[in-house]
Amino acid sequence: KKNTGSEVLRKLIDTYIEEYLFHIKDNNRDTIINGIEETSAKGSSFILYAKTAYNKVLKEEECLSRLLDTLEKNNIEKM
Repeated sequence: KKNTGSEVLRKLIDTYIEEYLFHIKDNNRDTIINGIEETSAKGSSFILYAKTAYNKVLKEEECLSRLLDTLEKNNIEKM
């Protein structure tokens, strides 16, 4: 974002980031709610579902952490 020379591009990047984060939160909530409804009837497979959902959340947190680290490194290099 800070590499762009135009304020318009910076605002566009901000918009994309906000939309991306909003859709991740919204998509995860819908997936979890729908998944819980589906797995409640299955009983024993709920444990597998819970582990899968937990691992998915961990991977997303890891990706976001790497993104933030990259953005911080770029910010430090510019200083």
